[in-house]
Amino acid sequence: MWNLNKKQPRPGKFFGKSAPGRPKGFTLIETIVAMAVAAIALTAIFKLHLQSLSIAQNASFYSAAPLLAEGKLCEWRLKPLDELTDSSGNFEDDFGGYQWRVEISDAAREMMENLPADLAENSLLTEALVKRLEGFKKIDIRVSGPGKSVYTTRAYLFWDEKNNQK
Repeated sequence: MWNLNKKQPRPGKFFGKSAPGRPKGFTLIETIVAMAVAAIALTAIFKLHLQSLSIAQNASFYSAAPLLAEGKLCEWRLKPLDELTDSSGNFEDDFGGYQWRVEISDAAREMMENLPADLAENSLLTEALVKRLEGFKKIDIRVSGPGKSVYTTRAYLFWDEKNNQK
C-alpha cells in the first residue's frame, strides 16, 4: 500500500509555483483578456440596473397619474358651469414633482363643426342642437411627472341649466 522506499516530493515544491524556467504570474495578454471580459460583464450589469430603475420610475408614474387625473376630474365635476375655465397647477403633499393642466372646451361646438354637410345646412336643426347641448363640455386633463412622463385623459360632461353636473 505505502511505498516508503520511493522518494516523495516535498509538499509545496512545485504546487502553486511556476515550473522551472518559467516566470511567475500572468502574461500581459491574459490580463488584458480578463479585464475585457470583466468590463463587458460589468457594462451589461450596469445597463440592466439603469433599465430597471427607468422601468420602476415609469411604473410609479403610470400607477399614480390616472388616480391624480381622476381626483382632479372629481374636483371639476363639483364646479358650476360658469366657473369652468382652463387652469393648471402642481400637486402638493406626496406628489410634489407632478403638475396638472385642465383644458375645457365646448364639445357641442366641436360636434357641430363635424356634422355632415346635409345636416349642417339645416339651420333650424343646428340651432336646436346648439341650444340643447349648451352645457356639454369636453375636459382634457394632463398630468406630467418627473422626467418626460405625461398622462392625458379626456372626459365629456354635461351641466344642465341649473349648473348641476350630470
